[in-house]
Amino acid sequence: MNIDMTSLLTNKENCIKIDMDVAINKELINKSDIRKINDLHICGEIINDYDGGYLLKGNVNGIMILPDDLTLEDVSCPFSSILDEKITDDAINEDNRLDLMPILWQNILTEIPSKVNSGNRDIKLEGKGWRVISEDEIENNSSVSPFSDLQKLLDSRKE
Repeated sequence: MNIDMTSLLTNKENCIKIDMDVAINKELINKSDIRKINDLHICGEIINDYDGGYLLKGNVNGIMILPDDLTLEDVSCPFSSILDEKITDDAINEDNRLDLMPILWQNILTEIPSKVNSGNRDIKLEGKGWRVISEDEIENNSSVSPFSDLQKLLDSRKE
């Protein structure tokens, strides 16, 4: 996603308005936990900073599809990120174009939640020889440690 910066570089305009839908490269998505990004839209402007660079101000929003932490099902997570980035002259190539994708991608990555849950509580939490126990079960049955069998094994090896 390249923006022509010629009008700012030659001082013909004070700002460049940006209002567009964006598609993220699949290679970037494959290197992250994101499965897919839908409805990605950027709205903002690039203005002259008059302090040795330019400023990108605006926001980017969309819907990222992430795996559920327990079931790995797809979960839609809407996000919105405020853009407030300083752009230096070396980010602009020799054709006076600025690639916004690294800036957008960095802001999208900061919006990935640490845990995602689909809300589906009908999840099987046991199997052959195992089950998930709750904190309440541990507190109510504090005399029985989940590691008691391991402790017995370690005690038998000491003898």
